[in-house]
Amino acid sequence: MNFPDWLYELAEFEIDKKAESSPPVLVKLKPAHPCDDCGATLDKIRVVEQTPRRTPYPHVSKRCKYCGLYEHPKQPGVYISNAEYRSIINAK
Repeated sequence: MNFPDWLYELAEFEIDKKAESSPPVLVKLKPAHPCDDCGATLDKIRVVEQTPRRTPYPHVSKRCKYCGLYEHPKQPGVYISNAEYRSIINAK
C-alpha cells in the first residue's frame, strides 16, 4: 500500500512480520510542527488556552497547555513564564 511521502514523515507505521501481505498499522501520529513557544518536539497536539481577563486591565491571556508558557500581553510572539507574566500584569 502506497501512502504519500508527507504521511510517512508524520506517522509511525508497524508492519506485521508474520503476515507481510497485510497493510501497515498506524502506531503513532506526530504533530506537524514543534511548540511555537519553547521549540520542544511535541508528542501530542498543541493547544493554546485563551482566556479573556478584566483585571488589572482588559486583555486576553494566552497559555500553551503543553509547555505552560504565556504570550507577552504587550509583545505578541514573545513567550514568558508564569512568574514573568504575573509581574507584568500586576505592575499596572
